[in-house]
Amino acid sequence: PLADADLALIPGDATVAAAFRLNAETIYNEFLTSLGTFDPHARDEFLREVPRGLERELGLSITDDILRPLGDTWCLWSAPSEGGLVFTGLTLAVTVKDRDRCRKTLDKITGLLRRELGAPGDAGERRPRRGFSIESTTCRGVAIQYLNAIGEECPAAPAWCLTDTHFYISLFPQMLKAALARGATIESSLARQPALKDRGGALAVTYAD
Repeated sequence: PLADADLALIPGDATVAAAFRLNAETIYNEFLTSLGTFDPHARDEFLREVPRGLERELGLSITDDILRPLGDTWCLWSAPSEGGLVFTGLTLAVTVKDRDRCRKTLDKITGLLRRELGAPGDAGERRPRRGFSIESTTCRGVAIQYLNAIGEECPAAPAWCLTDTHFYISLFPQMLKAALARGATIESSLARQPALKDRGGALAVTYAD
């Protein structure tokens, strides 16, 4: 079950928050099993188009490179102290079991995005005057990558980063900066609820103000 420490990433003034246990690899394998039970042809078609297509295009395995390195503790929140409204401030964090594998996977995906967008790389090429590009910034030594739009109608700047223990993703890099600057403290509005201890533990808990 969840413990108070699992909720430490969630700020105490979160207006919307959730924490849950979920093993992504197990869910994926159960999905394949169920799909094969209902329609073996559909399962074979899915495997041919999605995981094998991903291996051909990126050299990535859904199981080995994307799902297995992730942990099973997920936290989602939005807090006014981090500058976010209910939806625009949503931040998701999941624990990681294999940081090195996660880093290699993210580097491959980010590299593909840079090539597809024609964005400048690390060699100092001139930035495009219009369009989308992958930009980066840092906070407390952690590199944050985000999609930047210049002259395009885009309501968000999706951002992601990887620390020693978690993979974060949010709609804006500012939310990740706020989360990294705050760090993990046992002050979560969820952790203050009696459900975790008084009811023998929980696998998922949500909160909305």
